[in-house]
Amino acid sequence: MAKIDINNLPKPVKIVIAVLPAIIIVAASYFMLITPKYDTVEKLNKEIEQQNKDISKSQNMVARLDELKAENARLKAELKTLEQYLPEEKEISNLLKQIEELVRGSDLELLSWNPAAKRRHSSGIVYEVPVSINLSGSYHNLGHFFSELTKIDRIVNVNDINMSGGGTSDKKANLSVSFAAVTFTAIPEGEQGQAPGKH
Repeated sequence: MAKIDINNLPKPVKIVIAVLPAIIIVAASYFMLITPKYDTVEKLNKEIEQQNKDISKSQNMVARLDELKAENARLKAELKTLEQYLPEEKEISNLLKQIEELVRGSDLELLSWNPAAKRRHSSGIVYEVPVSINLSGSYHNLGHFFSELTKIDRIVNVNDINMSGGGTSDKKANLSVSFAAVTFTAIPEGEQGQAPGKH
């Protein structure tokens, strides 16, 4: 095998031979050390980006927390206000007594008072509690009664009003009035899914 005399090689070849080991070492280092590190950096960058997104999302949720708490408090206050107009079933008798007191306080004669059985409203969320009432008294006193009835802090609907002359008393013309007063009470949650109709 012939020996190559390095001294007789052209200068460019000598340079290549001198530099080649360094290039090989640099290339090997790049592929064995730098490339894996670069991949790890890329992976970490993606994880950091995802974490930043998660943090941003969490911060947005925290920022909305006060808003949601305020909305929850507002809805609770609104519900409490509405519940004042829908008495619980146990409070219905008190409400009916209140209407009776209004009749007496308006200086009217109570001719008849006939509570009917409660019935389910078509909405399915409240019961109707009707009372047929027949009164006698002056036009002024009847007007006072109906005016006071509107001030009760419960929902009371007045339906089927019938008026007729009822004679005179103390030189005042009396009227006989019959009507149905209907109030409402909330249906307990366990009964709300049942079909409408009488309970």
